[in-house]
Amino acid sequence: MLYGITAVLGFMAVIFMFFFTLLHFLGKELHTHDAEHIDPLPKERH
Repeated sequence: MLYGITAVLGFMAVIFMFFFTLLHFLGKELHTHDAEHIDPLPKERH
């Protein structure tokens, strides 16, 4: 029983660390605050 809980928690920790690292590097590369200058929002919604 304890082995199953440990395996699940370890697996979740690995997935969390993977996504945290992925989002960290993607967020650093993609400058979302510059997107307004490149592609501004349209004045009217269709």
